[in-house]
Amino acid sequence: MATRQPLDAIALLTAEHQQVRELFQHYATVTDPDTQRQIARAVCTVFAHHAQLEEMVFYPAFAEVTDEEGHLLVTEARAPIRRFRS
Repeated sequence: MATRQPLDAIALLTAEHQQVRELFQHYATVTDPDTQRQIARAVCTVFAHHAQLEEMVFYPAFAEVTDEEGHLLVTEARAPIRRFRS
């Protein structure tokens, strides 16, 4: 399944949302455990990339333009990532 990668971050996130929806739809139609595992791995890969993009692009950009409450939201959003990495 060769698809053209979007160039901007929002388009990329939108494309990843669509890709995950399609993967879940495909998962729901198969019964073969190996195929289900492959689909699950693909979903995890997309989620990992998605989280990395949010961490590297969106959180810093939002933190630059937000107020104290926004900084708290960014801190809360990053907390699970920090726990996962440690």
